[in-house]
Amino acid sequence: MFSELSMKNILFVNKEQFGYHIDTYKYIQYLGEDYLFTYICWDEGKEMVYKKNVKCVYLKKTGIKLFRYFYLIYLVNSEIQKGKYNLIFLVYFSGCSFLRILNLGKRFNLDIRTIAVTKNFYLNYIYDILLKIECTFFNFRSVVNKETGNNLMNGNFHIIPLGGECFTQKIKSENKMNLIYVGTLHNRNILDFLKGFHKFYLEIREKDKIIPVNLFIIGSGEGKELSELREYISSNSLEDVVSAPGYILNSQLKLYFEISNVGVSYIPLTSYYQNQPATKTYEYLVSGFPVIATATKANSILINKENGLLIQDNSESVKKALHQMYINLSIYNPLLIKENSKTYSWKNIVNTNVDPYIKSIISK
Repeated sequence: MFSELSMKNILFVNKEQFGYHIDTYKYIQYLGEDYLFTYICWDEGKEMVYKKNVKCVYLKKTGIKLFRYFYLIYLVNSEIQKGKYNLIFLVYFSGCSFLRILNLGKRFNLDIRTIAVTKNFYLNYIYDILLKIECTFFNFRSVVNKETGNNLMNGNFHIIPLGGECFTQKIKSENKMNLIYVGTLHNRNILDFLKGFHKFYLEIREKDKIIPVNLFIIGSGEGKELSELREYISSNSLEDVVSAPGYILNSQLKLYFEISNVGVSYIPLTSYYQNQPATKTYEYLVSGFPVIATATKANSILINKENGLLIQDNSESVKKALHQMYINLSIYNPLLIKENSKTYSWKNIVNTNVDPYIKSIISK
């Protein structure tokens, strides 16, 4: 047990409300008792998440975007000035380099979890140019993988990979296939996966009197994605086999993982998603699930014949993969998948990577 005098003060700056950005939440969860945490973020109006060793500073998200930006910079800067922080862990947002300029004597780490992933090529190009420029203001920079670091800067970056949480200890032996998708619905074309599932379901229903198949789609989007999924489910009478409950807190996902046994990592095969790892892929593997995943470069590194299937991003490829998984589900060994994926657990990543990295910055 450390005294408060020996504990290190870390300020996390993240536009996402506390508890809803999995990476930083897991860092804090596993970093241990030798740290005091302050987390400053927007109040998005979502359910509050509490941890005893975290002081949350919520900012009211009001007014037009430009004014909100200056309001954010002003209040975060005020918190940095008054707090005696050993490190400011800053999750990238456009214009965040002003905080560094205003606090040249403070230790910052700029953390970059993603490059631009909009459907607009020109917006992506402009965003990434800005990101490259802003990276130059920071001495310490962490990225999600080597490809992201090489794309944004010339060396001098630390890789903090994505991880997953084991949500179930059960050994799946039941004679049924319960699929789970967890993640954002924004720009993921999950409706295409659902259409592929629908085709598959209609074909196996002709053969099996009792249909041992279910699909859980967990997440929400920024537009009408969830309502479109629910409309498709309703109009095609799929309510008995497909559920789309919307966003579920990470702490409550265990209930769904306990009744699932196959993970779905459906990411469009676009240039901007190719190297972007998906938290969901890691979560399924660490939980011992075989995974049906689109063949992005990032997923192709993780998925092999022992732990899943790689597919294209269209409904026909989905249908074929579901048939293959349905027939061969029993060949996958949940314990072996877990064992081979244990290095991807958040606890391991924080203990062997994040904690030593933060201590190395503080000691300099």
